[in-house]
Amino acid sequence: MLLKGESMDRSLLNFDLKKHVLIQTIPIIAYLILLLILWDDIPECFAIHFNFEGLPDNYVNKVVGTIGIPLTIMLTVLILTNISYKYPLWRSQISTLIQYLLALTFSLTLLFNVGMVSRMVVLFCAITGTIAIIFKVFLKALKIK
Repeated sequence: MLLKGESMDRSLLNFDLKKHVLIQTIPIIAYLILLLILWDDIPECFAIHFNFEGLPDNYVNKVVGTIGIPLTIMLTVLILTNISYKYPLWRSQISTLIQYLLALTFSLTLLFNVGMVSRMVVLFCAITGTIAIIFKVFLKALKIK
């Protein structure tokens, strides 16, 4: 509902919240499928954090590391996307990018813990993902001004 004298942001007119939610649900489902496939091979002591050399430096139990932390974070991004309909469209695009990068990082962490990828792959993904998000935000900010 608009107050007298207010106008609607043009990006809201073309905003399709259902599309963004659906697109962000795909990596969550893909992660869960990968988790089910690898469940028996995942160690009880699960590496969740890596230092700048790519070596694990924080561990949690299997359930927390594979279900608790990843799903909490990915579902939070999904909830924030639902809230973002009040803001410009690009924020939803950023949260969609974040969701895919989170799913990729969590999936690579799973694969690392079962010995299928090296620690450097996880480190590379985390660093390049962070740079990609910062770059995307920076580019969008330039276009807005």
